[in-house]
Amino acid sequence: MTTFTGQVSTSTDDGEQSNAGTITLNGADIVCDASQTYAAFRIQNVTVAAGVTISAATLSLFYTGTKTATNYTIYGNNVANPSTLSTTTSYISGLAQTSQSASWTTAITNGQFNTSPSISSIVTALIALGGWASGNSMLFIFNGSEIATSAAVWVAYDSSPTDAEEISITYSGGSAPGAPTGIAASNAGPTSVGLTWTQGSGTVTDNPIQYQLAGAGSWTNVDPGSAVTSYTITGLTLGQLYFFQVAAENTNGTSAYDGPIPWVCGSTWTGQVSQSTDDAIQNTSIGGMSLTDTSDALGASTIAGFRFQNVVIAANALISQAFLYLYATGGTNSGIYPIDCQLATNAGTFTSSTNNLSGRSLTGDSASTNVASWGSGWNQSASIENAVQAVVNQTGPWVSGNAMVVVVGQGASPNLTVEMWDGSATEAAILAIFTGGPVNTGTVIGGTQGTSGLVAPGIFMIQQAGRMSSFW
Repeated sequence: MTTFTGQVSTSTDDGEQSNAGTITLNGADIVCDASQTYAAFRIQNVTVAAGVTISAATLSLFYTGTKTATNYTIYGNNVANPSTLSTTTSYISGLAQTSQSASWTTAITNGQFNTSPSISSIVTALIALGGWASGNSMLFIFNGSEIATSAAVWVAYDSSPTDAEEISITYSGGSAPGAPTGIAASNAGPTSVGLTWTQGSGTVTDNPIQYQLAGAGSWTNVDPGSAVTSYTITGLTLGQLYFFQVAAENTNGTSAYDGPIPWVCGSTWTGQVSQSTDDAIQNTSIGGMSLTDTSDALGASTIAGFRFQNVVIAANALISQAFLYLYATGGTNSGIYPIDCQLATNAGTFTSSTNNLSGRSLTGDSASTNVASWGSGWNQSASIENAVQAVVNQTGPWVSGNAMVVVVGQGASPNLTVEMWDGSATEAAILAIFTGGPVNTGTVIGGTQGTSGLVAPGIFMIQQAGRMSSFW
């Protein structure tokens, strides 16, 4: 069982109506009898989901004075999310009422809160209205026409907010919300990553987030504290690969997580192979292609290709650094592998046609990666900024959002085994691109390499035609 409690929280959310139709919203107390036939109050942010079972529901009023008589009929305002009260003549009596009602006829005790009879049927009717959602408001109407002029008086919000009208709803059932969809990351600064997503089905009260440094093995939890569709994770480390995922929760439980998705902190764009035909291995001896392997061995008789969709890098942007990340699962970490990019403005998916990889034109600006320091798990290549620069500089032209192919050439024997998309979508190849600074026609001459193969924080220097510029 779950219990929701709420209270009137603003001056215009309680009031009374005289028999002449005059509405009073800022009085010190509420009178509801033969001379003041109607009263009403609204409770905001009622976090009770549609479809739950109401087992108990009551109202509580703080009575004051000397009179003790009650003889009310209580209704709900038959609207899924009612507005605050208005001073329009006869506003309260003109509100649509539920067919369900409750009678309150018991004498009260002044100087304290008094609890009404059950209003469960009214609350059940309100949450069944089309358009009802957790967080909506409920409004209750009192008709005191059966009382003479000796009705008890209760405290209004304007007299004492802490003694204003209250509600208690106990319910069971309901369901956890559906998982968010479309989680996406973006650069929010050198040490921050921005996340966005779309809420799933059902009522959402919070969106727990988790992030993990590649290879860390455990998740860090972040609680936004409310239902949101964007959030910025701060305090990260520049140049490090992280993974992010988000869920949705309410009082009934927590959804599955959407993600994880990768992002290299400080990069302009990070993406991951996202389908079976976007990674492949070619046997260079016979030209045969393999597109559905769960893992593949890089070596002296193979070349591998990795295609990244929707690469959001502008044409002719300065590429300051670019890295390929591969998840190693076995084999021997020795040898040097050339890494290049296909010289195409919008590279196509891989096919089973013979020599589909070796038949693709490359930029010729490959970078050599020595895998001697690589271990099991995520590893980072040498920077391939020159090859990426050649792709985005094409006069074809390259268009932001097009696809890019990275090719790992023949290396050493014995082989190094890496994960492919068909083996694990979350361990498929990743590409990260950094932009900024003068046009890069030189080589990286500074910076440090972490023992795990991931970039450690540092200053990278680009040398170009007699001048040097720094970035992050």
